[in-house]
Amino acid sequence: MRQRRRAERGHFSAPKDRVQGGLTRRDLEGRLSRLLLIGLGLVVILVVGLLGYAWFSSSYQPPRKLVAEIGGEEVKLRDVIPYTLLNGTISGFLRPEEALNSIRRDLMLEQRSGSLGVALAEADIERAFASQFEPLNDGSETPDRLSDIGQANLDGFLDALDVDDEDYRDWVSGNLLVAAIQNHFVSIQPEADEQVFIEWFVTVSSVDALAAMDRIEAGETFAEVAQDVTIETSSSDENGVVGWVPRGAFSEIDFVIYDEETPLNVPIGPLVTSFGSMVLRVTDGPSEQPVNPILAVRVAGTNFQDWVNDQTVEMEDAGLLRAIGLDPEDIAWVLDQLV
Repeated sequence: MRQRRRAERGHFSAPKDRVQGGLTRRDLEGRLSRLLLIGLGLVVILVVGLLGYAWFSSSYQPPRKLVAEIGGEEVKLRDVIPYTLLNGTISGFLRPEEALNSIRRDLMLEQRSGSLGVALAEADIERAFASQFEPLNDGSETPDRLSDIGQANLDGFLDALDVDDEDYRDWVSGNLLVAAIQNHFVSIQPEADEQVFIEWFVTVSSVDALAAMDRIEAGETFAEVAQDVTIETSSSDENGVVGWVPRGAFSEIDFVIYDEETPLNVPIGPLVTSFGSMVLRVTDGPSEQPVNPILAVRVAGTNFQDWVNDQTVEMEDAGLLRAIGLDPEDIAWVLDQLV
């Protein structure tokens, strides 16, 4: 009996080289090896994928990233680089956001300037190049085109900035078109227009402006106070007299000086303006008066900006404008290319 049981146990027990499930140790070791190889392969794929994504994100994708679309013309992030550099030669600052705004503006003007009858000819661009890069002469007129020396000067300038000729031509064309459209608005300004006569003084803070108003209320004249406190004399004389002002010359205060309920000869303020904290008074008008040529230019600038805003709204409504913009990573990438 004991021998039979021992025999039965021997019949049903697994061989020593087998494990649970009928697999030998060799089979199990082979399976584990395959699993390790698969795992290692997945790790390699993951690492390669991460490295590829990092390269795509830092090197391949950024220059090709769409940041704006105007009238079907796409603007990629790489297009912002030369405008940032060229704008920086004027302002002294590298500002990618402003560069993108310039590109949008230039493309919009190029597509919409025809509605004003304004067009830019190739000869205009060539004359602009010649006026900038031709060597100084003995007083004779600047040539219409670049000479070999002028072309060499242009090439040296572009090489120093690392900007190609096509990008520079686009930038110059945009600036010339802005000037041409602004001149168009100047040319259509009437010689006489409805105006009001105003005086003002401008202080650094509203506290200073209120103190100055108290002095007027106490009996000092507007001119006396203006002489003592104003920080703005580019558009007014030392007594604070600005003169006859047409609508749009100082558009930020139009809502006051052209308000029918604004009383004459009463100081109003302080008003927060681009000049500072302003106190003003209207002393005459509105009446039709000859327009000061300097103020006519200011009115033209306001009308130009209003026209740009109207065109932008029209293009947005028609689905012709996509202002995607730049995020902080885009800005950092552009600046990194300029270092």
